[in-house]
Amino acid sequence: MNNNDLYKLTNSLPSDVQSVNNHNVSFMRQFFSTFFARKSAVVGLFFSIVIISLAFIIPAITGPAVVSGDPELLNLAPSKEHIFGTDSSGRDMWARTWYALRYSLILGMVTTGINILIAIFLGLSMGYYQKFDKGMQFFIKVFYSIPGILILILLTLIPAPKGSSIEETENFRLMIMIVGLVVTGWVSPSQQVRSATLQQRSQGFVTASKTLGTSDIVIIKDLFKFTIPTIISQVIIVFPRMILSEATIGFLGLGIPNADTLGNLISEGRKFITVYPYQVFIPVGFLITTVIAIQLVGDGLQEASSKMGGR
Repeated sequence: MNNNDLYKLTNSLPSDVQSVNNHNVSFMRQFFSTFFARKSAVVGLFFSIVIISLAFIIPAITGPAVVSGDPELLNLAPSKEHIFGTDSSGRDMWARTWYALRYSLILGMVTTGINILIAIFLGLSMGYYQKFDKGMQFFIKVFYSIPGILILILLTLIPAPKGSSIEETENFRLMIMIVGLVVTGWVSPSQQVRSATLQQRSQGFVTASKTLGTSDIVIIKDLFKFTIPTIISQVIIVFPRMILSEATIGFLGLGIPNADTLGNLISEGRKFITVYPYQVFIPVGFLITTVIAIQLVGDGLQEASSKMGGR
């Protein structure tokens, strides 16, 4: 009898092992039931879907944002022709704002995806392998002692290679931004996945599976199923954090040059806040609304995850 045959025997054990699969299904069902019972989370989910959908639909309808602008349309106030007015270069703020939101959302999605993949690998590994966990916890404590925003700022200060064209410089700054957001964003979700893994690792089915000679990979796959609610909540929590981090760096003037991001729009608009306040308040309003909507979803998912963790 091989290890796989032994592992199948766990389904007949009168312990936690017997109900692993059934419990996993009910676990997810109860998790989402708890989430949708929270009204603020449902409202946040609705607005998140609407905002994100429009951020991809509107730019496709309006066409490319005008890069050069029109000298005859400088700093026009919001009107029927220009819903959000125009900026100091005569560019339409309606088009620029939606393009900026789309850019920031895509950047946030990419960096969040990378961070979550790292979190899944490291979180499961730390939660299952005790020796690896001890080494990583020491490293994380040292890493936590350095402010993440400081690391991000230092990385964005790295100059582009000499002789780089404008396009090459933009691509270089984009890669630096992605690296910076990943370097500063993986720790917290990894710790959350680790905690969820440790909680499930103490259950009887892990001990029974080990006794029967089941491989670590198979056991970790089962542990992964129970961490899915935590992973989902961390996706929603990390996502707005990435958007805010980009906006912060852009506001400081260290963002991606010549790119329509919310951070860059806010940085440009603050120069004219006393005379043309709409140029800064509009992108700030979009940033705040988007982040709050996503965070409401994250709060709902986190509450559902914590309640399920107590069962």
